[in-house]
Amino acid sequence: MGLIQGTVSQNADRNRSFIYWQEISVDTENNRSLVRVIPIIDTLTPAYDWNGTASGMTITINGTPYSYGNFNSNTDSGWTYSLGDSPTGRVAENIIEQLSPAYKEVYVDHNEDGSKDCSISMSFSLPSAGFGPGNVSASGTATLTLIPRGILHTKVSGIWKQGLTYVKVSGVWKQAIGVYTKVSGVWKQSI
Repeated sequence: MGLIQGTVSQNADRNRSFIYWQEISVDTENNRSLVRVIPIIDTLTPAYDWNGTASGMTITINGTPYSYGNFNSNTDSGWTYSLGDSPTGRVAENIIEQLSPAYKEVYVDHNEDGSKDCSISMSFSLPSAGFGPGNVSASGTATLTLIPRGILHTKVSGIWKQGLTYVKVSGVWKQAIGVYTKVSGVWKQSI
């Protein structure tokens, strides 16, 4: 979970923009993570409401853009997050709250070594007759959970050493994701 702060072109004295991202799950077997992204505007002064059209909304995750077109966004009926549950620590609005789902979730493949730094960005415009945040953008990187690789312990000259395990798949050597051993007739992942 993390926040990537961006910029707003209107009311910057009270509004800030963020990408709120969460790693929902880690799929070790398929070497990937499920990532959720929510575009957020927070404020110091929730008395300043907006009700207008968000246009050109695009969220890009790991290089793939997802466009939302134009839709209504307003805080007249209240803000998504209160001070007590806001990821930013201030009253905040999920800009795509009125859409279904109110977030973007995608699987992101990890690198062969199990690591992954995932690029995330967003941009849209929400002027709302001067009350909204105006042109909004944010971009940054989310570091995902390292998916462990199989580690093999081998005794060399009387000393136990550990190393990575590689297997040949279709003529290509690949790093193993896990090491399995048979215990009482049942295969169990040992690493």
